[in-house]
Amino acid sequence: MNMLHKTPAKNLNTIWNALHGYREDCIPEHDPMYDEEWESICEAMWETAEALGLPSGADAEEWLD
Repeated sequence: MNMLHKTPAKNLNTIWNALHGYREDCIPEHDPMYDEEWESICEAMWETAEALGLPSGADAEEWLD
């Protein structure tokens, strides 16, 4: 796949999808240690989106069309 044809928002969404897969398969929910890890991951992604001037979370959906 040629990444040059993707928008930054779509690239960020690809990373979010991979991270959600990691959350589902590798870090159990309701364990405080892993919840802190997931919170750190989410915070880093939100800060990255903000630094790029992109929306994050649910607001990003409209950018992907």
